[in-house]
Amino acid sequence: MKGDFSRWTAPNGAHQNYKGVLMQQGRPQTDADWNEQVLLTLDRAETALADVIGPTGTAKGGGGFAITSGPGGFGVGAGRYYLDGALVENPEDTTYDDQGGDVAVPPLSDAGGSGTQVIVYLEANHQHVTARDDSRLADPALGGIDTATRIKAGWRVGVDPVDLTAAQRDDLIAAVSCGAPPALPGWAASTGAMTARTLPAGNLPPNSDCEIPPEAGYLSQENQLYRVQIIRGGNRAQARFVWSRENGSVLAGLTRNIDGDFMLQGDRDDEALGFKTGDWVEIYDAADSYNMRSGNLHRITIAGDTVTFAPAIADFNALVRPRVRRWDHAGNTNLGLTLLTTPTELERGIEVSFTNGTYREGDFWVFEARAATGNIVWPQYPMADPTAPVPPMGWGQRRAALALGVIQNGSLDNIIDLRAEFPSLTCLQAEDIGFDDSLCQMGAETVQEAIENLCQRSSSGLCTIVVSTAAELVGAVEKLPAGRSVRICLRAGQFQLPQTLVFDRLSHVTIMGTGPQTIVSVARGEAAFAFVDCASVRVVDLSLNGGPTGFSEQLVTQNRLGAISTIDCGDASFERLRLRCRSGRDRQAACISTRNSAPRAQVLVRDCRMQVGQSQIGVQIIGARRALVQDNLIGPTPAPAAAVRARFANDPVLVARLRKSLISFTPRPGQGKTVQLYNHFGEPMTQLSLAELHAPKQQVTISGGRQSANIDAQADALVTQRLNRALAANSQSRMGTDQEVRQHVINVMEEAIRGTSGRAQIGPSQTRLVTLNLATTPYLAQGITIAGASVDEAQVTGNRIDGALDGIRIAASSDADPVPADWVVVQPPNIVQNARVSGNVIGVQPLADTVDAHGIFLGHVESASVGENIISGAAQSTPNDNPMPHFGLYQHGYRGTRLTISENSARRLYHGFAVVPAIDPQDGLGVYRLRDNGARSCVRPYVVAVNVQVI
Repeated sequence: MKGDFSRWTAPNGAHQNYKGVLMQQGRPQTDADWNEQVLLTLDRAETALADVIGPTGTAKGGGGFAITSGPGGFGVGAGRYYLDGALVENPEDTTYDDQGGDVAVPPLSDAGGSGTQVIVYLEANHQHVTARDDSRLADPALGGIDTATRIKAGWRVGVDPVDLTAAQRDDLIAAVSCGAPPALPGWAASTGAMTARTLPAGNLPPNSDCEIPPEAGYLSQENQLYRVQIIRGGNRAQARFVWSRENGSVLAGLTRNIDGDFMLQGDRDDEALGFKTGDWVEIYDAADSYNMRSGNLHRITIAGDTVTFAPAIADFNALVRPRVRRWDHAGNTNLGLTLLTTPTELERGIEVSFTNGTYREGDFWVFEARAATGNIVWPQYPMADPTAPVPPMGWGQRRAALALGVIQNGSLDNIIDLRAEFPSLTCLQAEDIGFDDSLCQMGAETVQEAIENLCQRSSSGLCTIVVSTAAELVGAVEKLPAGRSVRICLRAGQFQLPQTLVFDRLSHVTIMGTGPQTIVSVARGEAAFAFVDCASVRVVDLSLNGGPTGFSEQLVTQNRLGAISTIDCGDASFERLRLRCRSGRDRQAACISTRNSAPRAQVLVRDCRMQVGQSQIGVQIIGARRALVQDNLIGPTPAPAAAVRARFANDPVLVARLRKSLISFTPRPGQGKTVQLYNHFGEPMTQLSLAELHAPKQQVTISGGRQSANIDAQADALVTQRLNRALAANSQSRMGTDQEVRQHVINVMEEAIRGTSGRAQIGPSQTRLVTLNLATTPYLAQGITIAGASVDEAQVTGNRIDGALDGIRIAASSDADPVPADWVVVQPPNIVQNARVSGNVIGVQPLADTVDAHGIFLGHVESASVGENIISGAAQSTPNDNPMPHFGLYQHGYRGTRLTISENSARRLYHGFAVVPAIDPQDGLGVYRLRDNGARSCVRPYVVAVNVQVI
């Protein structure tokens, strides 16, 4: 505090543990007594808050100084923060670039370019505010003089670059979790100290005033408050100091007149409290104060009403509200005085010396010099050794870590919140109290989590096996006898399995992790865990990564294994899992896969996060009597371009699918049925044939060449034209039957697709049949699939599925299905008895313009309710001559007693809602209604059978 004070007794009051200052009658009142009382009160309040809150922190849920991505470098949230008990407050949400006031902060790019790791921090100090800083402190009734000054909590948000490994980053996050500052360069407090004294009487110069006692060390008749301040930080050899006999309080504003000459504002015409030629002055501005740094030293020369400086001011126009502060040290350098370990005389017999250590800009010491005693008051408070060095006085500058992040294109990204939050004492919860899990290894960070984990461990449910490594896990499972029930707990860490771990013919199996910190991966095989013929399976709280596809032959002959797979098991539940499956051939792998040869048991998948490889499946449930899939997040992972191209050469399912989308020979069931088209308002429009839903294929005739008859097919008109032209020109053709023509067409079409060039060899020539553009957008084949011979109940609720060819697919089927199908008039044996699909958010990513894609696909259902789902396509659909087979909701199959589709929305898909074809039940008509649905940017909002109502 650089005020015009007579004394500064606050350090003594604090060290003496004084509680307050009491006035006595008839005694003079001094500024020192008042200031000591203020500082005692402030210190007590901040100390109490620091003891309760900790070194730094913000109220839980208050959002104080939350760092978020956004413009202006990054966002800084409104709210309060405490640093060693001192309250700082940001009144409103702001940004790094605009932290209030008119001071420009250093650009974020100063910390580094894109990819630079940085730590964002809050820095605070106690600022001294005078009437020159706040004009409202000067009372006009008193002629505008300043009376008392103020203490203010100044703050700023700053950024420092850091270079941390992943382990160092984790250590830093753990270190600051309770509000302590991290161990980073420039964050530690000063370690240097100073000693002050007066010269011994025997060493006094001969010019002592006769009125000064002969034993005096302080050679002046003036009472002064000396201030020694560090103006440049560093170690003792690097640091520099200045001093003032007036506590640094001689201050004036700096401006220019119309001639461009510098002028002082508010300076005193006083020999002791004014400026004179030759003085060293510090020129600083609001930006220096905001950044908590010192200004630059200059020699001042006064010529009447104007002043000049040496060295000259570099860029006066860049200064914001510049100030001039007088210092009283001598010397010939504008860097300040060197810190020496031997005594350095200031003036009038006063000496100071410094210890080795580090010093920060702004560190200071104050002491009184009194003419009556001929000495200085040092130290400022009682010490066992009065000659011992004293550390810097005052509150200094404090920092709190707010966030870690990475600079990307001038903004902050990958933000990790480092703020320490404290709860209200009136609402303290077990979740607010940390838990040392080093001994228990329960995966708990708070007391609440530990209690919850203990609650799950009943007397019959304690872990029967606890493992820490993959080798321990494999060894434990291999020793389990058939029919054994087991509860295996995996500690936090990496479990790298060499191949699929099979749990074979066990009873009730539970696998528990510690959350995302438990990571299970497999090097060979789609499945990390496979459960075969177990009574029940439960897997919770861990991460599982499936491996390369194509290595399941040691377990089963069929593919489509999940990162977790169950085969012919009883009830199965999967909760709070993070799963990943690899890219591969079409629908060869899944994140979760359950298979039962006959419908039985219940499968529950809840609160899981799945990253699905390209063209694979999120959740696949086959043969479950009851399937519940709730509140999961399912999305695709991108595949390298080379892997995408390789799939065309190695994935016969993908090639066949694309070929059938361009040309096929088998009509769909009910293909000749008529359907009704409705507009966005639910008003009937034209009628279509069912075949038109899957255009651009048309009924065409393909000529097999010179010696064969023509055959009928459904094909794209352009493909048909190119194919017929090439076949007609093939003079070498020897095809004599329709079957030969059909097979030849299939072969050349698939050859064109496999090569990705769209060309095939027909006779002696290469002919372009199709144009292929490889999609780079990641997609998954199916988000959630529920199938089997029959399903009693399927509930799919509250899931988010992104980038799916088929978002949700519920359809029962079996090898016993009649061929050709006759379900249009007869209830089929394979059917979903009750389906409920609600509250899902689905993003559809079609594979191609000609390949079927569905947000929700329903097959044969007895009773179904589909409501409050949001389905979005990948791009805007517009009317054209080639309709695309992309659907928001598509129900194609038998309908029993009830089908209600209500309060759903579909957008950016060619078809919004399709319910086809018409059903001719023998036992009367059921209730089939579409009500209160919305179709936006859909060419065909509603396409339904004639006995389906659109309301």
